[in-house]
Amino acid sequence: MSFFDDASLVFLPSGQAGKDGKAYSMKPTNGDGDFTFSRGSNLTATRIDSNGLIAKGRENLLENSVWDGVTTDTKPTGWSAQLVSGTGTFDVTATEGQIRFQTLDASSRAFIYSPTITTNGIVVVSVYVDEVNTTLPLSDLLTRSANATALFAYEDGVQINYYSDNVQAGKRYSVVFNKTASTNFRFGVGVSSGTLGDVVLSRPQIEVGLVATEWITSPVGSTGLAGILEDSPRFDYSGGASCPSLLLEPSRTNLVEYSEYTGSDYWNKTGLDHTDNATISPEGVQNASLVTETIDNSQHLINIYYQNRPNVAAGSVTHSVRVKDNGIGTIILYNNGSSGGASAIFDISAGTKGAIGGSATSSDIKPLGNGWYEIYMTFTALAGNSSIAIYMRTQATYSGDGTSGIYIYGAQMEEGSYPTSYIPNHSGGSVTRGADLGSLSTLPETLSTNYTIFGEITRLIPNDEVDDNIIELTGTASSRFRLLANQNSYTRFRFYPSDGSASVSLYESTGEWSQGSTIKWAFVYQIGSIEGFVNGESIGTTSADMEFTSLFLRTASKLKKILVFNEALSTTDCEILTGATSYESFSAMATALNYTTYE
Repeated sequence: MSFFDDASLVFLPSGQAGKDGKAYSMKPTNGDGDFTFSRGSNLTATRIDSNGLIAKGRENLLENSVWDGVTTDTKPTGWSAQLVSGTGTFDVTATEGQIRFQTLDASSRAFIYSPTITTNGIVVVSVYVDEVNTTLPLSDLLTRSANATALFAYEDGVQINYYSDNVQAGKRYSVVFNKTASTNFRFGVGVSSGTLGDVVLSRPQIEVGLVATEWITSPVGSTGLAGILEDSPRFDYSGGASCPSLLLEPSRTNLVEYSEYTGSDYWNKTGLDHTDNATISPEGVQNASLVTETIDNSQHLINIYYQNRPNVAAGSVTHSVRVKDNGIGTIILYNNGSSGGASAIFDISAGTKGAIGGSATSSDIKPLGNGWYEIYMTFTALAGNSSIAIYMRTQATYSGDGTSGIYIYGAQMEEGSYPTSYIPNHSGGSVTRGADLGSLSTLPETLSTNYTIFGEITRLIPNDEVDDNIIELTGTASSRFRLLANQNSYTRFRFYPSDGSASVSLYESTGEWSQGSTIKWAFVYQIGSIEGFVNGESIGTTSADMEFTSLFLRTASKLKKILVFNEALSTTDCEILTGATSYESFSAMATALNYTTYE
């Protein structure tokens, strides 16, 4: 018998299925695979990818963005075409859905009108210019009907002047708008400076955010989707991990409006200058802002969501933000509002945390790479309003040097006792990420007489929180097993017998499962008898009859692996399997432990 080769492999990110094992897969970028996932909404969840970057969900809000095989007279549903003034023609061709405007005269205005876009907040509209044979400002090529204000414009990702810079062939152009109500956008030709030759556009896209991402094809009758979506498991490489964990989090709401757009009036600046989209963010694109202290003798702070501050309930609230030093060194994260004063000090040049004050209960700083850090503070709030303030150097008045500051990206305010992964919010309102729920409705084989379940998992919730359901197995009659993160850093195994009798529990008695730590656990079942193991030691035995057919992955953890063995492993086997050292295969374990024979 070998542990890995003989297991029915339920989840192992490294892909070590073993010669006889069966892999039950989860794929990080779509819903394909044996597990079923649900999170309830697209574009609200993120993960750290294998490059150490924040990966998001993406959506091309334009339905039917490819016009292949149609004519101007038979446009896709929701689109319209209009020669506003002048003379000339325009049509579409079958090459990447190109829109072709032909020989328009000097006073011509002709546009293709997008379907109505109802999503409000920060959106970026982009299009490729395949051909252009006249002087044509970007503002005459890409515009909106109403209810949207142009903020920034780009040519192949380099900022340009929306109103005066002319477009060139072979370039992609994008404009960031702040959209306040339903509207449509126009792709075409405004008033020209002379008779036009062909103008050819292709691959239009409208998406949430400050930066145009890779073009997504929108099929007939729907928008285009890519990246981390509601049915995608989140394989997370936080902390530079070479092998990912499955990130499973509870539902949380980001209360910060415009969580990346410092130019918004909701980001109030005192004694600071700011530059939008000044550098590469932890997302790997240029959408992080720079705030720089002025020479004024004043406080120097940025107050995020100062206008119309949201209300929070009494209890734990967590503020988090991603920052990078540009000469300031020390900053203070502060809760500003009637919910109570709380503060946490950070040295973002050294990557260290200092003291907390007021009603703050915890803080931390975590490296994100390239000089970026995620900082957070949790505090006990009174019922009232709240906003995130960041002070440069000190809360006292001083004269700034006019050059030092910080880069900033991704602010988050959430009700809860610990920070969860970043929830992008460009909406002008709150945004909620649903709870991660995964299920394998049919196990490789029904577990009935003798079997062993093994797992490796990291705890996300604080040490004193009680009975968060992490893993659940269900089966015939009342059969159920729940692995819970219990108070005092304990691991709790709870078993519900198939005959409906009272549940029984095993506890890991040494309190080894603290927030952020990883345990390896197992339980062995053989004909009504159960023994549990945590980190190489037995935690006791109990009795219950159970038969399992399904596996459910709940919240508040990072799952590294789960293995199912259709046999009852010995006590020695389980002590080795759940011991302190991880092995990716039985042969690796045998080599490390100098096995010569094993039966």
